[in-house]
Amino acid sequence: MIQTIIEMNRNIEDISDRKSGIKLDAYLKKSKFGTIKLFYNPIYTVNKTEEERSALFFIQFIPKLNIIKNILSQNPNDVELQKQLD
Repeated sequence: MIQTIIEMNRNIEDISDRKSGIKLDAYLKKSKFGTIKLFYNPIYTVNKTEEERSALFFIQFIPKLNIIKNILSQNPNDVELQKQLD
């Protein structure tokens, strides 16, 4: 079920729901799931260079899949962007 939700969200053009994690928790509780545990790995920027922070922002915080697709449609020969989609 989770994989289906992720795939559905990946295919929505130019939209990102930053509250989807909170909503998912509520949906699971409403569907009578028992104990719901969240496992995450926080990423910190402490002691990172400006370049590392910039890369982290691009990779983690921008709804990347659709943005990359849009950029790639304007720059179809960009090999690095194509690698990110593969």
